[in-house]
Amino acid sequence: MKIVLCHVGGANLGDAVILRCVKMMVGEILSGVGKVELVDVEIGKSHPLSEPERELCGWRAWVLDRLRRHHKKLCAILVWYWSRERADFLRRECRKLRGADAVFFVGGGVVKFRHQHLYPYVWEIVTRCRLSRTPVLFNSVGVEGYAREDSRCRFLRDALNSPCVRMMTTRDDAETLNRDYRTKAKWTAGRVADPDMWTPEAFGISKSAERSLVVGLNVIRPEIFKDYLYEVDAGSLTALYVELVRRLLAEGHPVELFSNGGMRDGEFIDRVMDGLGELRRDPRLTAFRPGTAEELVRRIAVYDRLLAVRLHAAIIGTSLGVPNVSLVWNRKQLLFGEAIGLSENFLTKDDFVAETVFVRLMAAKGYVGDAAYKDSVLSTLRAGLSSCPAFCPPCS
Repeated sequence: MKIVLCHVGGANLGDAVILRCVKMMVGEILSGVGKVELVDVEIGKSHPLSEPERELCGWRAWVLDRLRRHHKKLCAILVWYWSRERADFLRRECRKLRGADAVFFVGGGVVKFRHQHLYPYVWEIVTRCRLSRTPVLFNSVGVEGYAREDSRCRFLRDALNSPCVRMMTTRDDAETLNRDYRTKAKWTAGRVADPDMWTPEAFGISKSAERSLVVGLNVIRPEIFKDYLYEVDAGSLTALYVELVRRLLAEGHPVELFSNGGMRDGEFIDRVMDGLGELRRDPRLTAFRPGTAEELVRRIAVYDRLLAVRLHAAIIGTSLGVPNVSLVWNRKQLLFGEAIGLSENFLTKDDFVAETVFVRLMAAKGYVGDAAYKDSVLSTLRAGLSSCPAFCPPCS
């Protein structure tokens, strides 16, 4: 049996943690089945697709100019079809789909169209699976908005409604999937846990492991707040971190600034360090830029408590029982807070005050755990695998 696992590429190591957790779960589910081949297909790590029209000239540019006003979706498809990025993806990854018994999108922010430009990859993979009659399963994907008039959104919606798509689960917004994206699909989306809730099992880390006294402060590029939810001035965000570091050190807590691996997130560490002046030389203050998923997970595991800004820093910390609070820049964080019953730990813009963050961080309790919530992603994965060709009729 050959199973293809499609995952988001790039420097954000939260997506690499997802892939490892799903591999562990799939391996457990299929432990009694003969030989199983798991093949990775990476989406989104190639040439930027932000303005691919610049690469097109001559008759292709003329065609796009004629189509742009009345056939925006077709225009979006042609831009992808003729792009350098698609050629690279076909050469590097798409050949791995051949002979697959099932194709999984393992999780992460896949159902979105305004940022990261993953939607043409989804369309390409689903289209090829429809032609080869291969079942496609979307596992605990993130959903970020819907806009009926946006050609990119319609491009994505068409892919999700392909007859080869057999399963759809989400970590957050099932309502948008079922109300807006679902038109003629066979699936009805259910809400399940994020795969990263299985981090302790996937990485062999015990929740009871001895921890240090270090408080971890996760960082993110300041522009992301405006991109998704509301504007937060880079200077005020820097000042928040600087004051929070000062307060923690004054209270006797060692502090570590860390990223989830992204280069632009890591640059904000330097900005905060510069804002601290001479205090940056304090031996109790450190910075950490992980290079692998293993490094990220094992570092979070030893923190006494954690300020999370990236969603997967919060999920990993939660799964390991590390008390944490989050600075919210995306609705998906609020939905995660609701799912685990800790909405009070997710702070929105009005609470971006150093004293407020400090008090909430010090008062945060570790996640006790909900077995049914955590098991939801495993049980739906098991159900999805039962729809492989050996157990169901082929797609039509």
